Amino acid sequence: IADAVSQSPELRAAVRALISPMIASLSVMSTAEPGSESDILGLGALAIALNVGMYVAAPVAAAAWLRRRLRGAPRC
Repeated sequence: IADAVSQSPELRAAVRALISPMIASLSVMSTAEPGSESDILGLGALAIALNVGMYVAAPVAAAAWLRRRLRGAPRC
């Protein structure tokens, strides 16, 4: 996969677009106090929630919205 990504500018751009939000959400971890387990646990949970929102909840919501639009259902 890495060879294909490195040889295709379009694929490289797509992978960067998909990975960049995850890396940005993980940067939240840098605000943890050194040695504070509660900070690390809390911020880790926040980073996981952000990633679930970006990679699961948002696509599901977009698919549901698109499905309603294609079926001609009235908007809420």
